[in-house]
Amino acid sequence: TATDSTGNASQQTLTVTVLDLDDTGPVISGPSGGAGSGTAAKAVSEGTLAVHSFTADEGVTWAIVGGTDQGRFTINPGSGELRFVSGPDFEAPVDANTDNIYLVTVQATDGNGNSSQQLVTITVTDVAEDATPPAITGPSGAAGDATSAKTVDEGQTAVATFATNEVVTWSITGGSDQGRFAISPSTGALTFLAAPNYEAPADADGNNIYLVVVTATDGFGNASHQTVTITVADLNEDATPPAISGPSGAAGDAASVKAVPEGTIAVHAFSAGEPVTWALVGGHDQGRFSINPTTGALTFVAAPDYEQPTDADTNNTYVLIVEATDANGNASQQAVTITVTDVAEDTTPPAINGPSGAAGDATSIKTVNEGQASVATFTADEGVTWSLTGGPDQSRFAIDPATGALTFVAAPDYEAPADADINNTYVVVITATDGFGNTSQQTLTVTVADVNEDVTAPLITGPSGEAGALSSVKSVNEGTTAVAMLSANEPVTWSIVGGADQSKFTINPATGALTFAAAPDYEQPTDSDTNNTYVVIVEATDANGNTSQQTLTVTVLDLDEAAPQITGPSGGAGAASSAKSVNEGTTAVATFTASEGVTWTLTGGADQARFAIDPSTGALTFVTAPDFDQPDDADMDNNYVVVLTATDANGNTSQQTVTVTVLDLDDTVPAITGPSGGAGAATSATTVSEGTTAVATLTASEPVTWTIVGGPDQARFVLDPITGALTFGMAPDFEAPTDSNTDNTYGLEVEATDASGNSSQQTIIITVADVDEAGPAITGPSGGPGAATSSETVNEGQSEVAAFTANESVIWSILGGPDAARFSLDASTGALTFVAAPDFEAPADANRDNAYVLIIAATDTNGNVSQQTVTITVGDLTEGTPPVVTGPDGTAQEQSQRIPEGRTLVATFHSDEPVTWSLASEGDAGAFRIDPVTGELRFRRAPEFDTPADMDGDNVYLLTVIAMDAEGNMTEIVFAVTVEDTVAPQISGPSGQPGAGRSATSVDEGTTTVATFTANETVTWSIAGGVDATHFGMDPTTGELRFVTAPDFEDPKDQDGDNSYVVLVTATDANGNVSQQTVTVRVANVTDTPSELFEDRRDEVEAIVRDVEENHLRAAVAAQQDTTRSARDRFIEGQRLRELCRDIDDPSQPVTSALRNNDECSLLATRNDVALDADGTYEVGEGGINGAGTFFGQAGSFDGTRRRIVEGTFQLVDDGEG
Repeated sequence: TATDSTGNASQQTLTVTVLDLDDTGPVISGPSGGAGSGTAAKAVSEGTLAVHSFTADEGVTWAIVGGTDQGRFTINPGSGELRFVSGPDFEAPVDANTDNIYLVTVQATDGNGNSSQQLVTITVTDVAEDATPPAITGPSGAAGDATSAKTVDEGQTAVATFATNEVVTWSITGGSDQGRFAISPSTGALTFLAAPNYEAPADADGNNIYLVVVTATDGFGNASHQTVTITVADLNEDATPPAISGPSGAAGDAASVKAVPEGTIAVHAFSAGEPVTWALVGGHDQGRFSINPTTGALTFVAAPDYEQPTDADTNNTYVLIVEATDANGNASQQAVTITVTDVAEDTTPPAINGPSGAAGDATSIKTVNEGQASVATFTADEGVTWSLTGGPDQSRFAIDPATGALTFVAAPDYEAPADADINNTYVVVITATDGFGNTSQQTLTVTVADVNEDVTAPLITGPSGEAGALSSVKSVNEGTTAVAMLSANEPVTWSIVGGADQSKFTINPATGALTFAAAPDYEQPTDSDTNNTYVVIVEATDANGNTSQQTLTVTVLDLDEAAPQITGPSGGAGAASSAKSVNEGTTAVATFTASEGVTWTLTGGADQARFAIDPSTGALTFVTAPDFDQPDDADMDNNYVVVLTATDANGNTSQQTVTVTVLDLDDTVPAITGPSGGAGAATSATTVSEGTTAVATLTASEPVTWTIVGGPDQARFVLDPITGALTFGMAPDFEAPTDSNTDNTYGLEVEATDASGNSSQQTIIITVADVDEAGPAITGPSGGPGAATSSETVNEGQSEVAAFTANESVIWSILGGPDAARFSLDASTGALTFVAAPDFEAPADANRDNAYVLIIAATDTNGNVSQQTVTITVGDLTEGTPPVVTGPDGTAQEQSQRIPEGRTLVATFHSDEPVTWSLASEGDAGAFRIDPVTGELRFRRAPEFDTPADMDGDNVYLLTVIAMDAEGNMTEIVFAVTVEDTVAPQISGPSGQPGAGRSATSVDEGTTTVATFTANETVTWSIAGGVDATHFGMDPTTGELRFVTAPDFEDPKDQDGDNSYVVLVTATDANGNVSQQTVTVRVANVTDTPSELFEDRRDEVEAIVRDVEENHLRAAVAAQQDTTRSARDRFIEGQRLRELCRDIDDPSQPVTSALRNNDECSLLATRNDVALDADGTYEVGEGGINGAGTFFGQAGSFDGTRRRIVEGTFQLVDDGEG
């Protein structure tokens, strides 16, 4: 209702709906622990920025609200991603206690303002860092040497290619002649920018010795330097052709002549005044000659014949032109005329010396034994060539044309003559031809003589030794008659002809089988010396009566006569009995073994007939598989008894009684688990990609054997009988299905059979899925996606070409092209670059037209491949102008940059042309690294303001940035980097963790001191706000916070009068970084009872004792009686003196004589206790405090003769706690 001043009223009915408020904090899921956990932990490797992305069960805003290391982190308020401000360094931890364990409190606040917090502990782990600089291998010296040297010819740009023991980036960083060189940052190929000229040296001191410093920087920023000395060598640039010295005339003559006798190959060895290459370049007869290109030796291809000249005009005068070319390409020629002279020729035929007669005889004879191939070796009085030219038996012989050695083609046999008239007299004509073609002949008659062919004794092979050995040995077991089977290399008759023990043996005259006449007994030897070593001599006689003998020593061995030890399925070796349990339906029982080779038999037992045993292996089996439910053992209890016997080779026997217990067999079928469905399901299904053979691995509820037993497509599959691995016999093709109805759905039935023969079946349906087989579509620097070709133009000196993309994830590679070797292609990004930056003036493409062609390939995850032919055209650049470099402020002047501590990135430099970036090795350059390609400048290690690493320790780092273009033109910029302290101090208040935004404390009323604040660095303290800021003061140095006036619980002065004072404390460090903390100070009520007052001021009482000793008691009494003081203070003084004086009568108390003798003690002494009476009155001595708040009391002497009334008032407040 609303009523105005005239009494008019209006009414409105208002309906207020109370809504349910979401007051539940979000549930945080951190890197460890369960959802909603108050703490979590995570370990990250040093150098890692990302820590964890937090989640919650509802939409929240993320913030960092505490933790001793909260300043080291940032969190994305939307995604909850927690990151280090700068990558942590294990070797230089920056957490609060420098133990690499960082603490931060993450808070999630939902849309209704509900918040939850989680304290996260992040442990930074060490990463093995490569602090070893690379070892440079230069053109000379060993790996890691600080210097190397190389000599190159003038006019040559290539110097050397440097190598290291790891992947590095190469740069030139010094040397008096560094501006004359360029180096490939990737390959380490060092080249002159311009080919050096020995006659016009361009090195610093003009002596053709160039100095340059090559630097290799690895991935960790470690750098090595090598100073290289390049000496330019002078080239002989003389254009004078070489002077040829021929067979006649002077050096340099245009023609020369030479005469050589016919039949001579060598003509002349030409020479020149310098190293040359020789060649024949003309002349009518040059084809008749050859010349050694190195030595200049001229020879006829074939020896000339004066009577048969082969020169162009057949006059024995041969003409040709010889050319000599020196290293500079200068050439000289000389026309050479070679005259072939006639040589007086021999017309006398050679005189032949045969096997008989005199030299030159027309005939000779020779007799040879049958079976002999060699006949004779003919000689002549000069060098000749031998041949066979006649005779009725010419074909039976052969002659060496050089040596004259005559041999039968096949050795003659007297008993089977092969001569023309078969009388063993062979006739052949031998001809000798000398070098002039003169010939002589000699007819040779060779008579073949008969030879007695068998005079060789047979070779006996005994039980040991080689054929023909005079003795052999053999060992035989006692009780054995057979000794050995002797043999010979021809048919013989065997006999025994001697030996001390010959009577103990017999030998088969035809077979050579030697045996004992009676089996020997080791225990009763019958050899001559009774040592079981028998000696006998055997003889072999061949058909021609030739004989051989061999002495045999036969050693008789002691034979094992001990019975074998049987090992059965239980018990030890030699046990008399054993036992075994087998499943019903099983025939195999056990395989028995023995201590030696034995023959096994069954020899007894009530159930012997039920068993069989393998005599060789000892495998015992049931004749018929037993049935547990129908036992057929003797006593029908499923315990079968059989006795088996083992007999060794010597007839020794052992027996073992075996009890075989038949067990009831499991008849439960196995439960199959296929690729889908549960255990025991009748069907299952799965899907596989085309081209895949593996289908599924089947399992069962017990060990089973797997088989395929049916299904329309069973022939398409293979099933491992042991593992249950089901595979296609051939990988399926979705586009060419081979299932029965060609719908890519294959069906088969598998069976699992357990050890008891129980089996289960399952029908499996396999669906073959289509797989992408289309090649990726390549997008190159020109043309659309999938284009077969593309092109790009780049400036000379530029390595980067283009980045290729595809319509799917691919792996990039270079497939071919005439210039493929000039490029590299990043397999992941598709970035194509030159291996070495191209030079327009020195093109390196296949046809030297500055158009480079290669073929790139993109292969997708399914192995599909696409290709694109790329043409890169290199454009010419105007050379000689240094690059224009701009720094972070966009100018090319000396610059500076200010960055916060902890950040490694400083700036990125740019140039108006492709350049290689480097740092001059001076100032603070060692603290930085610059990307030679992108120009990105970074600290090697994040800078720390408190521990500056610059040379003068003032956090201002000085360095020089160098940009060098492909022509070697350089620009330098001096750059200053100032590191600023940007980390705010962490405040530690009376509660909460260091860095917390809030803290709280309680103080008793009447107390001014609140708390002393601290920070993790030196700060200046101040009060920056808070609704109750005017009630506080703060020491700017110590951080002590105090009330300006002691608070009174009964009279609160805070803004809302609830004794909770709020003030905002600020800490400012030396760099102006500020942190604040909101502090809530709660004032607590103090119960002002007399006894508490006394306890609270005991120090004052002790001080009074000291005053009494100095005769100050009267002053204290006067103070107690001073009516100008408050009743409360006077009451306290009275209590204090009363307690003091009470000790007079206690001899154990240390009171002085002055105190004992003081009259005022007698005046004030009283022993009445202070208590609250039932009527609410405090009694003090004989007085009290009434309910109206009036203080009254009286004190008297011990004898009660003196009395004094003291009155006063104060405000009494009962706090309900007594």
